[in-house]
Amino acid sequence: MRQRDASLVRPRRALVSDVYKLSEKLKAEGVKFTLGPQPNRPGGQDYVAFILDPDGYTVELTERHSKSGPPLRIS
Repeated sequence: MRQRDASLVRPRRALVSDVYKLSEKLKAEGVKFTLGPQPNRPGGQDYVAFILDPDGYTVELTERHSKSGPPLRIS
């Protein structure tokens, strides 16, 4: 099977309830970040971070509060 270049694959997305809190936990576990948590837009209410999965693929962590309302909380 042909391997795909991880840099050419669109990131997977995960809606999370608190991107900053989750980022702290993931960093403590040794997860690599390509972009730490930050506002999606200056002054915005939505936040984003990008991590690498074990295969080197990018995963987008998104916390949304505008338009779509707060994210679903999963325990």
